Amino acid sequence: TLQYSLSVIVNGHRGDAGGNRMDALEEMTRRAVALAAEGAVAHFDRFPSPGQYAQVRTSSDTVRQLTRAKLIGDCTELVDFLKSLDAGMDIQAGGGRSEGEGFCLNSGGFFQEQESTSWSLAGGFCRVAGEDMLFSGSSRSWGEVNEFYDLQAIKKELQEDYQYGIRPAGAISGVYPVLLSPQAAGMFLGPVLSALNGRSVFKGTSPLKDKLGQRCFDPKLTLRDEPHLDYAPGSSAYDDAGLPTRPVTLIDAGVVRMFLYDYDTAHLAGVEPTAHSACEPYNTRVQLGGMPSEELLRSIKRGLYVKY
Repeated sequence: TLQYSLSVIVNGHRGDAGGNRMDALEEMTRRAVALAAEGAVAHFDRFPSPGQYAQVRTSSDTVRQLTRAKLIGDCTELVDFLKSLDAGMDIQAGGGRSEGEGFCLNSGGFFQEQESTSWSLAGGFCRVAGEDMLFSGSSRSWGEVNEFYDLQAIKKELQEDYQYGIRPAGAISGVYPVLLSPQAAGMFLGPVLSALNGRSVFKGTSPLKDKLGQRCFDPKLTLRDEPHLDYAPGSSAYDDAGLPTRPVTLIDAGVVRMFLYDYDTAHLAGVEPTAHSACEPYNTRVQLGGMPSEELLRSIKRGLYVKY
């Protein structure tokens, strides 16, 4: 499918429009100009000039060679495997691949073309026993078919969830260790990343607004944003204004090191832009600790494990 979007600045206000027909591009441009009359205030008067951009791989022939028959076969195998655990469960599986071509340009002279590919593979189940309901799901996606495309790993995760989940655990009281799965840890990090949003900092709604350079988290926490990871879903060499992106450290040993600013918000706040579209990170990575998660789990004699 063909899609495009455009933004214009007229008398300090921004107008946006988009469509899927190239023969209507001039009409969409006129519409964007008309919308700018009532549009949001633009805090800059010109788009940035081109810069130096990293080479980031976003497209792979390995995805183009991934056939419909292969995806259907893997999903069928996953459904049959889950049926072998419990045929009475509600079971689902899905997979797909996509290819895209696009370009981004601005009136400052910036122009970049990009091709992209991606695949996805997922499965899940719901088991109902009386008033108890057990849900589990596992999914993977990437821009290249490599070791991440691992049907056996998805099976293993779902099987473990099923085997542990069907055994009722009694309630416990007291103080116990809690281990978060990677999925649960990511959910806990969501509010932290929201607090690093430059627009929230400028508005004064971020709890970290006055904490730059201060230790606000455990010294074991180091958080980086990596926009140049080859084939990662969020990777990009440039932001939506045309600024070059770069890897950065957001939290270093518990210390807040930076806030995230897109081009417009940076002008609003009077700071340098960090090339983060919508003031959001691209690929957030937590620095690994000294003990694998499976070893951590084995070390807990009695406690709570939070999967989702």
